[in-house]
Amino acid sequence: MAPEPSDQSSIEQDPTDLGYILQSLRVDGKPPHVYFQAPGDEGMQYPAILVDRDDMVIQHADNAFYRSQTGYLITVIDRAFKSPFRLAVARLPGVRFERAYKANNLYHDVFHVNY
Repeated sequence: MAPEPSDQSSIEQDPTDLGYILQSLRVDGKPPHVYFQAPGDEGMQYPAILVDRDDMVIQHADNAFYRSQTGYLITVIDRAFKSPFRLAVARLPGVRFERAYKANNLYHDVFHVNY
C-alpha cells in the first residue's frame, strides 16, 4: 500500500529511496508535499509532487530475469507558473522532462525517471 501524503514518518528514511529524495528537496527551506497517490476528499496541498508508477524496464540474461527498473512520472503541481520545485526536480539525476500543462488554475510539470 502506498504511503499517505508527505510527513516525515510516512516516507522511508533511506537516502536511495525516491520518496526520501523528493521529500529532501528544499526551496527557501521548505519541502514540497509529496504524494504517491492523489489524496481523496481532504485535498492536496501545494506546491505538491505527485509520483505515479509509469513503466517497468526488465532485462533478461540467458533467458532469465536479470534486473528491473521502475519508471515513474513525477508531476510538480503549483499555483506559480515558475515553480521553484520544477527546477529542483529537473536537476535530479536521470530525470527527463515530458510535458507541461495548466488545469484548474494550477501549473503541472511532468518528468520521467527510471529508478
